[in-house]
Amino acid sequence: MAAERKHSKLLHFLLQNGAKHTEQKTQNEGNSVLHLACLQEDLKSVKILLDHDSSKSKESGAENQLLYLVNKHNQTALDLLLVNQH
Repeated sequence: MAAERKHSKLLHFLLQNGAKHTEQKTQNEGNSVLHLACLQEDLKSVKILLDHDSSKSKESGAENQLLYLVNKHNQTALDLLLVNQH
């Protein structure tokens, strides 16, 4: 909800304190928290999420998960960000 309401400071706090950010249960459309931040054009939250995902990926040796998640319309968060740019 923090990403959905452009609360980037709260989002940062939650992530630093163990909140899960890769779950895709946020709404009927199957959007992840990164999708929601992109829909809101909240670039601060997008950066926070990508930085956090990148640091977690480095620790685990896995790829960045958030970048590859698609919603029910087969759209990545980047797709939504690009569509919203007027």
